[in-house]
Amino acid sequence: MEQRAARVLVFVLAILASLAANSTAAAQSAWLPSWNEGPARQAIVKFVHATTDPTSAQFVPPAQRIATFDQDGTL
Repeated sequence: MEQRAARVLVFVLAILASLAANSTAAAQSAWLPSWNEGPARQAIVKFVHATTDPTSAQFVPPAQRIATFDQDGTL
């Protein structure tokens, strides 16, 4: 019985590790996934990186980050 329980535990841990790896990969590639590669997308990603990196001269503290959206969801 102990061997079976150990196998089940290893199986569950393998599944959890796989799910964690997949969610991390999805989160990293989720930057504007519906946008085509181009200057507008690159500019927005560059701006977000610059304003959220504490070592950047353009860093904006979280409490000061404000976004305004129109009725249709545009900035």
